[in-house]
Amino acid sequence: MNTKAFQRAAFRNEGGATGSNQATGWGTTNVNNLPGAGDGIPYLSMGKSKTISSVPDNSIVSEGFDDLPRQVTKYVEQSVSYVNKLDGFNPQLYWAFGLCDEVLPVVCYVCSPPATEPVAGATYTDSSSNSLTFLRKEVNGSYYTLYVFTQTAVVSSQSGSLTRVSGTGSNLTFSAHSSILYESVFKIDPRERHLVIPATTQRISTYQPGDLKCRMATIGVNMDTNSDFLFLNAMCKKFNISSSAGALSELSTDFLARDREVSNYSSSTWTYPSAVDADNNILHHYWSVYVNNTLVGCTSFNLGFEIPLQVIQDTLTGLFIAEPVMEGKYVFNSEIVLSRYSSLAWENLSDAWTEVPARIAAYSGYKLQEFFINNAIITNASPDDDNVAKQTLKLELGTSSTNNFPSQGLSITDYSPLMCRARNTTATNYMRV
Repeated sequence: MNTKAFQRAAFRNEGGATGSNQATGWGTTNVNNLPGAGDGIPYLSMGKSKTISSVPDNSIVSEGFDDLPRQVTKYVEQSVSYVNKLDGFNPQLYWAFGLCDEVLPVVCYVCSPPATEPVAGATYTDSSSNSLTFLRKEVNGSYYTLYVFTQTAVVSSQSGSLTRVSGTGSNLTFSAHSSILYESVFKIDPRERHLVIPATTQRISTYQPGDLKCRMATIGVNMDTNSDFLFLNAMCKKFNISSSAGALSELSTDFLARDREVSNYSSSTWTYPSAVDADNNILHHYWSVYVNNTLVGCTSFNLGFEIPLQVIQDTLTGLFIAEPVMEGKYVFNSEIVLSRYSSLAWENLSDAWTEVPARIAAYSGYKLQEFFINNAIITNASPDDDNVAKQTLKLELGTSSTNNFPSQGLSITDYSPLMCRARNTTATNYMRV
């Protein structure tokens, strides 16, 4: 048996794109979706057991002993947690949220303040005649400001100028820029979680007839030589991001899977991608927290949601459960602890039942992970009883047809109360793998 320090875990999204890699559905496994190179994932904790239900036979047989119970159900309901990272977690983010916008190649520029700020959609060229389209101006807390463009080629020089071709904005002078990175915006699917054809409004540009929305994954852990545990058809039930002062940010998920199989699944080939090394760990001080468009200092926060998946067995499923479907509405949990109580502002917003947006963003270099709460009510804003009182903001999220982040370049289609944007080296859109 491998002790925990020597166990190796893996996570691989099951394929939704039409073709040989497409998931074959609940209760079946496509061998092309088994974990392999690049699917290794560092983890903090992982549940490994499966739920087995049994019933006794209480028939009277004039003896004082029961007969052996009969097995009636088996499935997996477990959790896995990780150190949260700026790169390498796009597969888990899509798996949890369920939708992803078009992935954009972007370059971030550090620029001198222009006479006229560019407006989204303005086009520019650099000294190598590369074409750029302006997306947004990004203020990274108290660190620095970036001008973000979508482009497919970037000039090699780390200083120079950008010349406006069309739209509104002055020419820009930059003193540094990133390499080409990729931005993905993840949104919670309001329609369904099971294997299904995406609605027309949810199809990305590379959609092909026969593509499916697949939010299943195969999760594996190596326990011994030739002994690998695989959780098949795993579906996310709960997703949470947390962070506390002086610590690393953590990502935790609960999942529901049809079964756990034990065999030799070549775990020695489950290699780790370079993106999940410690350089991409998110430290608490990387986060910038905005509530009602105000930058605040917080000692900790929790942010996440629960997915109400039905667990049901019928006469067609044998000992297993049927493909889980949503049986209710999402449950959101959001709590931000402000480091010091300093004013009545938040209590006044709570008392007035005022709708507020919130944004929580982690930056390191040019990489980014940020979460948008489009619409919320502060249901509690009371100070605690510490020697220096902290203030806990409890946020209840709700749907909204209004984009409360118009300067952030978020698309209008399929708003969800919580959205996530990741900017990193991952070019893959997991809506179609």
